[in-house]
This record gives sequence, C-alpha cells and structure tokens, in this order.
Amino acid sequence: MATKTTNCHICVICSKTFKNTARLINHIRIHTGERPYKCETCGFSFKQSSALQSHLRTHTGEKPYKCETCGSSFTQSSALQSHVRTHTGEKPYKCTICGKTFSIKWSCDRHLKTHSNIKTHICVFCDRGFSRASYLNTHLLSHIQEKPYPCDICSEEYSTSSDLAKHSRTASHQKKLSEGGPVSREDKAGRTKKSSKMSDTPPPILLDTVIAEKDERLQVLNQEIHSRKANVRRLIAEISSREAESRSVENELEQLETAKANGKRFLNE
Repeated sequence: MATKTTNCHICVICSKTFKNTARLINHIRIHTGERPYKCETCGFSFKQSSALQSHLRTHTGEKPYKCETCGSSFTQSSALQSHVRTHTGEKPYKCTICGKTFSIKWSCDRHLKTHSNIKTHICVFCDRGFSRASYLNTHLLSHIQEKPYPCDICSEEYSTSSDLAKHSRTASHQKKLSEGGPVSREDKAGRTKKSSKMSDTPPPILLDTVIAEKDERLQVLNQEIHSRKANVRRLIAEISSREAESRSVENELEQLETAKANGKRFLNE
C-alpha cells in the first residue's frame, strides 16, 4: 500500500516544512544569504543552480520561451507566464485582506505591505520608515537638498520628477512659456544668491555624510548577519548529523523486519 508523502523536513529557524532535504537546504539559504552558484562572466551569485542558468541567458541573449500570441520572447518561463496574462487578463494573485487581484505575485506581496504597515526601508537621518526603496530615495533628497530635476523654462529645480510635472501645470509656468523663452541660469543664480542672505535655511547635508551614515549602519548589520550565519551553519551541521542517525536507525529497522520475516518463514517450514 502506497504511503502519502509528508513534509518531514523542518527549518529550525522559521519552522517551515519541506518534502525533502534539497528543498530545505535551498530554503535555509534565504536565512543565511549563501549563494554558492556564481556567474563566471559577471561574478553575480545565486542561491539555486536554476537561477544561475536563467541569468546566463542575459549574457548569451538566448530567449527560449516565446509567446504564441504576439511572438515576444523571454529568458524565463515565469516571465512568459506573467506576460501571457497581459493577453488573457488573468489575475491569479489575490489580496487576502481587500480582495484586490494581481497578475504578478510580487505586486500582490508589495500591496499587502500597505495593509500591514510594514516599513522596512528606514531613513538614516530621521528614522522615518518607507514600504519601498524608491520612496526612501525620494525622501533622502529632502535631507541632502539635491534637486536633479530643473525646469527648462523658468529654471526652477525640484527633488522629484513628479514635483517638476506639477510645476509644469501651474499658471506661472504656462505664462512664462507663452511669453517665450527660458530664464537664464545667471538670472536664476543672482536671485538665489540675493534671497539666501535673508534666509535662515541650514546648509545642505553633503551626500558623503549620507554614505558614511549608511556605511556605519551596514557594518553593524553585517556583524549581526555574520553571527546569525554562524548559528545557522551550526544548526545545518546538526540537522545533517541527525539525518544520518535517522538513516542508520531506518536501516537497522529494515534489517530487523527482514530477520523477522525470515524467522516466520523458517517456522512455517
């Protein structure tokens, strides 16, 4: 009689269960950060050999997965599946809280964070949290006072492209646009210099300061990660030892069952 396969391999860190040792080992690499499969072309590393094989196609240009509807090609089967849903309209990933559906899993996972209020991206200056790295990067500009988006008409400068777009819709911008011609940088600089004498605005924080603060925090995090990796490696070694003991016991039980069967057969004869 066939027996049902059970998830008997347990992760000692998060208690998630798996059907075999190989899947457990792949999962544990999420905790340890281990990436044993390295690309010889660019040096990028991966947790699984299948991920490395998919990555290699970015160097070779190979795209073996083709859409039968529009002919677009992809390096991964998962990318093709996500693309096909743009034709079918299928959205198999559903938010368990509000019921909103998504065609891509990571979009659903990102959406879930808006309900749980999880903010993993923290500002090194004010400790404000953000749900996305892009939101944090935009926020950091308010500290370093960098404004990389200038208006070509009136020479105003903005921290984000969305702020620049809002400015372009204002009446003052439209008026200067209709008057014909951008304001010179020299005029803009002169006005800024004159107004700065009356301003109590503190000097901008240099980008080097941001980098130094981040490096300091990264060093602390790396030390903690190194310690956790050492603990996980010790646990992996313990798991392997226990699995070896388990296999030894299973072999002994099989031998006993065989001896028992032979004994019964001898008695029956």
